[in-house]
Amino acid sequence: MAEEESKKPEMFTCKNCGSVSGMKGHLCDPKPVKEAFVCSYCGRSTSNARHVCSPMKVEFKYVCDNCGRVAVSEDMLCAPVDIES
Repeated sequence: MAEEESKKPEMFTCKNCGSVSGMKGHLCDPKPVKEAFVCSYCGRSTSNARHVCSPMKVEFKYVCDNCGRVAVSEDMLCAPVDIES
């Protein structure tokens, strides 16, 4: 299992602007990121698991009745409710 973890690409975030990159040289003040995500809608790498991009916004169909978070599928929320158009 330690081998699998070492194969993960290293990601960095900029301390100034929050941008995420796999290469330190692309950021002005990089720091390592423990976990990064790639958005399946826009392809952007981010350290924010709650990333919301423009293509995703038009797909929102549910809102969480507990916290108000919006999502494209019910399984992403703990108490999903249909968003009425």
